Amino acid sequence: MEWRVVRSHSSGTGVPGWIGYVLVLLGLALLVQVSRINGRIALFGRSTHGTVVSFEPSRRVGRTGPPLLEFRTSKGDRIVFRAFAPDRRRDPYAIGDVFPVRYVESNPSLAEIDTWPSLWRALLAGLLLSAGLIGGGTLILRRARRRAKAASPSARLTPADPGRDNHPDRVRR
Repeated sequence: MEWRVVRSHSSGTGVPGWIGYVLVLLGLALLVQVSRINGRIALFGRSTHGTVVSFEPSRRVGRTGPPLLEFRTSKGDRIVFRAFAPDRRRDPYAIGDVFPVRYVESNPSLAEIDTWPSLWRALLAGLLLSAGLIGGGTLILRRARRRAKAASPSARLTPADPGRDNHPDRVRR
């Protein structure tokens, strides 16, 4: 029986498989970072109240940077932290304003203003981005494996007679 080589046309993306591994690793690293910081604050943090004491300097003229808040832990320690400023177009904070604060008791420097934009939105955005990186990397890896399998010599050989079954294991001898 005569065999001929048939070209395999892949429907994959053509992206090298190593990029899939990089995306999966980046997604996992981001997931660990987000859960280590924001997840701990959101899920296991203690609540208290903090006061805006000052602002970090900003490079933009007429703007203030992120607010610096001060709060006291349950042990009485005074902590100052830089808060997430959700809306840079306007300055929603003023010195002396009081906000609910959430902090990790074992590491009080891990703290954030306890509002939806400053705590939960950042957590969800990080989780969604890491899921997208992991999912995209997995898809690239799956397609790269399919392309590699389709490019293997056994998958590319077909019988010369196109009317017969094309799989080499099912060809009658």
